[in-house]
Amino acid sequence: MKCVLVSHSHWDREWYRTYQSFRARLVDLVDRLLELVADDPGFRFLLDGQTVVLEDYLEIRPGRRADLEAACRAGRLAIGPWYVQPDSLLPSGEAHVRNLLEGRRVGELLGPVSRIAYCPDSFGHPAQFPQLFRGFGLGPFIYWRGGGEEVDLLPAAYRWTAPDGSAVLA
Repeated sequence: MKCVLVSHSHWDREWYRTYQSFRARLVDLVDRLLELVADDPGFRFLLDGQTVVLEDYLEIRPGRRADLEAACRAGRLAIGPWYVQPDSLLPSGEAHVRNLLEGRRVGELLGPVSRIAYCPDSFGHPAQFPQLFRGFGLGPFIYWRGGGEEVDLLPAAYRWTAPDGSAVLA
């Protein structure tokens, strides 16, 4: 059996501290990630599934754009597909579509956009998410919250099917 560990982050732009406080921490994180990419040819990182963090970082470190772009284009930093991590249940379906469109637009400026539907911190997920993900060419769905006790009854990986029959690995 081969086990693959994927380094990743879950980034809140503002939660229990101010936006600026969290952004200072983000800059430290991305600076360190770029060092790791430079020092370790095998290092890969999933940068939280949202591209707004790239804009936040580059506002502070515009001089690191080439380094960030090189890491993304080389597949060393996986970016997107969202613009911001979604609240899956409150916004409309159109808001999710626009979130993914903007995530793709921003991400493609720096490199390929991840095909992983990464939603680690949403409290529940609409039944139509597999349909939305397939429409955007997204593959597996990675989540943590929002499954309820029923998740304990599911296998570690399963096929999640939307009402229209679209399915993704979850």
